[in-house]
Amino acid sequence: MARSDSFTKKWASVPAQFERPTDALIDRGWAGGAAEDPPEAKWENWWHNRVDEALAEIEANGAMAWFEDVPYSIGATVRSGGKNWIAAIASIGTEPGGVDDAGHWQGLSLEIASQAEAEDGDEATSSNVKRMTPLRVLQAIKARISSASETIAGMLRIATQAETDAGVRDDVAVTPKKLAGAVDFAIIYPNGGTEASPATIAANMRYPEANPFPGYYVDCVLEVWINGNWFDPGTMQTSGSTAYGAKASQINGGDIIVRTLLSGIHQNPALSGTASPDAAGATTSAPCRVKVRKVKGATA
Repeated sequence: MARSDSFTKKWASVPAQFERPTDALIDRGWAGGAAEDPPEAKWENWWHNRVDEALAEIEANGAMAWFEDVPYSIGATVRSGGKNWIAAIASIGTEPGGVDDAGHWQGLSLEIASQAEAEDGDEATSSNVKRMTPLRVLQAIKARISSASETIAGMLRIATQAETDAGVRDDVAVTPKKLAGAVDFAIIYPNGGTEASPATIAANMRYPEANPFPGYYVDCVLEVWINGNWFDPGTMQTSGSTAYGAKASQINGGDIIVRTLLSGIHQNPALSGTASPDAAGATTSAPCRVKVRKVKGATA
């Protein structure tokens, strides 16, 4: 049948007769039979009170009080010094937390470790009897992981695109994607041209083109297609108002402007110093492309 009350009310708590039997009687127990003396009330009271006291300790504290004559095995739990302990090493006579306790007992506690205790890296002083919450575990891990440097392995945060573009910080990591975002490359085809069909540019013209990397500074190299070769036509002035060449450059950190000179877009390489392998004469129009390289740093 189910128990209907607690052990706070113990048998023989205020007995009229109360005495511990001798060890011999405890070892023998009640013999029974008409020829034997019946159990005396004082011994019965002691026995029932002893059982109730032990059960009350378990009921209230979750463990019985520690006694020096008990051979405790690993995993045994006891109550001592106002808190519960669990045996890590089998022992007898070693009081939990006492001078002889060399790791025999581990305290059981619901107290949560402080942040300072969680981050304490000294095994000699670190607490081993308090609970670690997920937050405390995270704080302990962070405290033990060093920031990486050129000589120390550790942890680095991923740089933002703005940090990568600025190129100032030396304590963050740059990913390939962020690097590509900081320094990139594209080819544009002025005057409505495409890679498959580059459009022609003519002498003494201005062709505005959108920056393929809006908000960023760019370096530009203009090339023309003449006699089966792409090359930079450069710029040159032969005499007076006679000038040849073409150039692409960024204006006010925004659009790219392609500008051709007055007389044509290319002259004999012996005169202009271009990379063209052909000794062609003056050229007044040719297909064009512009190599655009994004440089580090936004325009605003």
